[in-house]
Amino acid sequence: MFTKNTVFILGAGASYHYGYPTGEELIERVIKKAEEVVKFGADKIYNESRRYPRHFIAEFLSEYQNKDIADEIQKLADRLRQINPLVIDYFLAQNHSLQSIGRTMIAWVILEC
Repeated sequence: MFTKNTVFILGAGASYHYGYPTGEELIERVIKKAEEVVKFGADKIYNESRRYPRHFIAEFLSEYQNKDIADEIQKLADRLRQINPLVIDYFLAQNHSLQSIGRTMIAWVILEC
């Protein structure tokens, strides 16, 4: 069929039928998850929802234990809501200070799928 190495590049919508969010839905879910973490705390959310690996929340909490995580996560949610980007990747590329927490929140949302 193919005689050369071939790479298929698929957008977020390609996984939609498998329960994964589209690009726009991903942003909405990241904002919602960020607000939940700020309101209830990451450990409480984890204890109520065991849909993702236990080590994930442990790494999440240990990585951010020395920072004011609630402020950083709230800043992420506020900026996403304010800017309303079409693609979260571009948003994170332009907001260097939010890249780490943004990627972590994306991973958290996708793990829940």
